[in-house]
Amino acid sequence: MLVGRDNWQWAIGKQQRLLHWLISQARDTAFGRTYQFGQLAKITDATALYEKFATTVPIHTYEDIFARWWAQWLEGKENVAWRGKPIVFALSSGTTTGSTKYIPVTRAMRNAFRRVNLAIFQSVLLNYRFPRSFYLAKVLVLGGRPPSPTSGHSGIPGADLSGMMAVDIPLWFQRWILPPASIRKQANWEDRLRAILDNAPKWNVGTIIGLPQWTLLLFEQLCDRYGCQTIHDLWPHFRLFVFGGLPLRTYQKEWERWLGQPVHLLETYLASEGYLAYQDKPRVSGLRLAVNAGVFFEFVPFRPPHVQDGRVQSDATAYPLWRLPRDQSGLYVPVLSTCAGAWRYVLGDVIRFVPDRVPRIQWAGRLRFFLNACGEHVSLENLEEAIIAFQKRFPGQITEYTVVPLSRTNQMVFRHLWFLGIVPSSETQGAGEAMPEVSTIAQVLDQLLQQKNDDYATVRAHMLASPQVILVPVHLFYQWMKDRGKVGGQHKFPRILRGAQARQWLTFLEDQGQSVMGILREEGWHPLPD
Repeated sequence: MLVGRDNWQWAIGKQQRLLHWLISQARDTAFGRTYQFGQLAKITDATALYEKFATTVPIHTYEDIFARWWAQWLEGKENVAWRGKPIVFALSSGTTTGSTKYIPVTRAMRNAFRRVNLAIFQSVLLNYRFPRSFYLAKVLVLGGRPPSPTSGHSGIPGADLSGMMAVDIPLWFQRWILPPASIRKQANWEDRLRAILDNAPKWNVGTIIGLPQWTLLLFEQLCDRYGCQTIHDLWPHFRLFVFGGLPLRTYQKEWERWLGQPVHLLETYLASEGYLAYQDKPRVSGLRLAVNAGVFFEFVPFRPPHVQDGRVQSDATAYPLWRLPRDQSGLYVPVLSTCAGAWRYVLGDVIRFVPDRVPRIQWAGRLRFFLNACGEHVSLENLEEAIIAFQKRFPGQITEYTVVPLSRTNQMVFRHLWFLGIVPSSETQGAGEAMPEVSTIAQVLDQLLQQKNDDYATVRAHMLASPQVILVPVHLFYQWMKDRGKVGGQHKFPRILRGAQARQWLTFLEDQGQSVMGILREEGWHPLPD
């Protein structure tokens, strides 16, 4: 085992000490008194402390912990699940459920965010070789909406997490940040975007921080407005893209289309609940787990009986770092306890570990972003792999997608309905083979999924009908997000739509002249419920 910071044992020690600190800090809160944190804090042996903690505190979903605990903060109470009050509520984009979540961010958690951002900044200085001109350029932050009043009587503001971090910038670093504060603080994304477009030629941008899809939309609008072939015609010193939220590989061809020079990619794994991991070195597989950033990690195996129907069971087995199986193979659901009042909280993501001398993870999808209408167990990772394989054959023509699982009235028959967002044909001329007929696309995607997933191949022979594909102009994906106030920042189009969200999407397409609902009704298909 290596000595120092770069080994598992160092990470385990940090996590063990962090758990004791979290419990000690919260012992006089309402949550701490309910679960006897005063007694737990007296336990000095790390193993014994974890055993008692895990048997005393139940596993919580967002709905559980918000209804019983976090909602009290919105009512103006103090010392609920952490000392004092949150300084802001991070308003989650609600990708999975479609509804906004209120995630508390405390001063301690804000400081943890800053520590990780500083570690990333140091990593760039130490491990990335950039020309001097890069360090004279500035950082463009494509953040979400800034803090604004929330419902309730707490006086605590709410903000998209990226918007909160865009305005919560240390004084010493503000001179390097774009857009200026007067633009960052504008509440409306369209107004901020318009101001960025107006001022872009005056700026010297070396780094961009944002989600891939909104960054690509910015590139497209900038190049269209100023007659650029690539973004480097406008910003020649652009060398680093810091992103998170969605894998860039789905957008790879579109990304490369707008570049005139190589750009380094630095991925982060930042959730409203805490900073989970970050890329600390170039060309290293997996993101380094942030073991000293106010988040104590447990991991639930992503398989029955621990996880059923997209939900972590209340009696699921969870492992801290030091209890993980030695090979760390398989998929896991992170369960977090944090310095912002989350306790054994199911994040809703699925990850896998990457073997290395330090704990490294890869995001593998969302807990509920799994197609399982009749036992096919198709993960978001499977969907991404199928789309990427398709894009290699037909490059640059599909940039967004979503899948609606369907069932047939009064029959045990199911189907996956794919919506593929296509760019105008004028932008893809010469990019590869012409786009095939939708029946051929469906056949190709079906074959790819059968190759990648044995369960899918099995049910395709019985209860799962062949998939159906509908091509949709990609701008409608973004228009649907815009109509729901979910543009910019951390907002992402859901890759799987069920229930109310699926019906809203189908109705929206019908209103845009895309005949979908009528066809489904005629054939007896309807979206599966949430």
